[in-house]
Amino acid sequence: MHNLILSLLISMLPFSVLSKELTTEEAISAAVKFVQENGYTNDSSLIKANLDLEFMESKSSRNRILKNRFNSLRSQPIGARTEKGEELYWYVAFDYTDDENPRKLCRVVSVNHDGSIISMGHQSGYIEYFKDFE
Repeated sequence: MHNLILSLLISMLPFSVLSKELTTEEAISAAVKFVQENGYTNDSSLIKANLDLEFMESKSSRNRILKNRFNSLRSQPIGARTEKGEELYWYVAFDYTDDENPRKLCRVVSVNHDGSIISMGHQSGYIEYFKDFE
């Protein structure tokens, strides 16, 4: 009976109380790993079998996706920002490898408070906004 009451009390706690919140360093590490494992850098040995798809990639083959992604981003981030809405998110920015970037854009990986949701942003970010780590 005691275990049942304890289980009910725990189930009523908000999810954020039960999950560990990542530090900024952990969120940045998760974003770096995401970029490497999803084929955006020049290291093909780190690419995982099941890619995380971006918006509009669902109908493309794995080979085509990797061809478009490969070596498109630098492997180390240029900056990170946090944002608190319903839950805390980190936004970690990666510069393009193409030196000709007149609009000064970057790609942004979002990482939720506990690292359970990580994704590449659909739209580019501005380097100026992300250029310095918090």
